[in-house]
Amino acid sequence: VEFCASVVGHPALMHGWPQTGHVAASEAFVVSFDYRTRNPAWVVEVLTNESVKLDEAKRELRFREATAIPERLRSRLDDYSGSGYDRGHLAAAADHKHSQRAMHDTFSLVNVSPQVGVGFNRDYWARLEKFVRDVAKKGVADEVTVITGPLFVPSGRADWPGIGVP
Repeated sequence: VEFCASVVGHPALMHGWPQTGHVAASEAFVVSFDYRTRNPAWVVEVLTNESVKLDEAKRELRFREATAIPERLRSRLDDYSGSGYDRGHLAAAADHKHSQRAMHDTFSLVNVSPQVGVGFNRDYWARLEKFVRDVAKKGVADEVTVITGPLFVPSGRADWPGIGVP
């Protein structure tokens, strides 16, 4: 099999391609939101040396539902109330302080995945986000492309090495 450079115009896709969700672009990132899981399947953002150094936007503290997603298919603010999970940004808010609009976009639930707070979202995940920003700040490359997605770990699978899920 020899792969084409582009799928656009391929006869097998003349009626569209299978999609289980909604793909959208904001100033800050591009997201594919999976209707089945009510969760982003992936988020892509591009960080530059200049963009991560700017501090033009104030941090928002209010998450909001993604109204572009049909109500029955989107994640809800109530989904997180009392759940024990943080609303974890996939495109980090701190990556987008260069613009108030970009910062605002990161607080849409279309960019959020449930994350365990202590020990992950506020610890390891926060350190990983800072590491990626530091790579962009050092200017090793003109830009750093970051692709982030969730990991769904099944419960009751003690046979998964290194996971130790009861």
